[in-house]
Amino acid sequence: REVVTSTVRLAASPSQVWTDLRSFDSLEGEKPILMYVGLPIPVRCVTQGSGQGSKRTCYFDHGSIEETVTEWSPPERMGLSIDRTNMPGRHWLGFETAEYDLHADGNGTLLRRTTTIVSNLYPAWYWRPFERWGVDSEHKYIFGDLALRKHSQTSKEPSGE
Repeated sequence: REVVTSTVRLAASPSQVWTDLRSFDSLEGEKPILMYVGLPIPVRCVTQGSGQGSKRTCYFDHGSIEETVTEWSPPERMGLSIDRTNMPGRHWLGFETAEYDLHADGNGTLLRRTTTIVSNLYPAWYWRPFERWGVDSEHKYIFGDLALRKHSQTSKEPSGE
């Protein structure tokens, strides 16, 4: 079992970031290098319902991950259990949980994503850095998309002149 945590600061309020995390129709962040060599690319996430017990499905270019909301504290925390994955070539790596923590930081938001994985590859000391790199790359891809959304939303607001 391994826990991978990534953090980013976004120029938006926790409420704005929460809305984007809940469900998104597409992702347009800058792709990390691993996504050019076979790492599954997140495409969209859909949440059915709201609150604890809701179902969330994240679709990738090949496959999907089905989740259940285990913690729902808008706009501060969302916890997810991974119920089922349908990802090709990933039989050696399992996903257990995912968490999003949002904290106001000045006039922005500090967002932390934590993913718990289980690996069957040995020796663990050899494979663990690659697994962490892969999970962190997917976190950063989602963070990049969120940053673009906040940037484009900010640039569309009236200038006040």
